[in-house]
Amino acid sequence: DGTIVVGATAERVGFDKSLTASAMAWLLSTAPVLCPALADASFDRAWAGLRPGSPDELPIIGAAPGWDNVTLATGHYRNGIMLAPITAQLVANLIFRGQGSPLLEHVRPERFQSA
Repeated sequence: DGTIVVGATAERVGFDKSLTASAMAWLLSTAPVLCPALADASFDRAWAGLRPGSPDELPIIGAAPGWDNVTLATGHYRNGIMLAPITAQLVANLIFRGQGSPLLEHVRPERFQSA
């Protein structure tokens, strides 16, 4: 329908989904620099979403410590859409085949447990 979506920004604000003037100003000033035809485009709407992350900025994938039959696949932050296919494959192999992967070593939930 001709709609153009411009985004995105990232701000560490907890669970506050408010839009900030500085983020909007950056997006609205950068878009025409990248695509001059957008300089006269009309503005329709804006929104903010949340991107769950982890303390070490890596995803959390694997069996939940202390829980039976609970598998976690979270904390992908801004890379969730890109990591969704490999995450799905790794989790499916883990759950349905009991098959781990060396790729899961650095993203195991246990890494946050104290010694």
